[in-house]
Amino acid sequence: MKLVLMFLLLVGVGLLVYFLGVRSYDPSQQGRDAKSKIAPGMTWQQVTTAIGEPKRFCVYVSRGVAGEAVLEPSVPMKFTPSVIQQRLDDGKMADGFLFTYIYSRGVAFDVIFDDTGVATHVKDRMTEADLLQMKDR
Repeated sequence: MKLVLMFLLLVGVGLLVYFLGVRSYDPSQQGRDAKSKIAPGMTWQQVTTAIGEPKRFCVYVSRGVAGEAVLEPSVPMKFTPSVIQQRLDDGKMADGFLFTYIYSRGVAFDVIFDDTGVATHVKDRMTEADLLQMKDR
């Protein structure tokens, strides 16, 4: 009898959690909403205040490819605000940097910044939905 009551209690709690919040949780919509809050000209601090801190960032590095200089992002590094500010103050991000935001298998984007820490644009990242041709379904 206790086992049946425990099972019913667990089912009840599960249904309550589902109807109070989990059912309406949509990370793709959360990502689209976050992306709409970003505008060119925002500083990196304003971006992190508006949509939260990214997990990773990359610094643009100039590489020689076929005799021409090409900007490529570095290996992703863990985001730390003090590191970003220190690198900007030291001029170690002369070619700019980017923040990576991944919300779901269909919504991910990079915020691109110049060498002063001001956003220039937002660029969509390739996602699983793009590979499976399921974008906007």
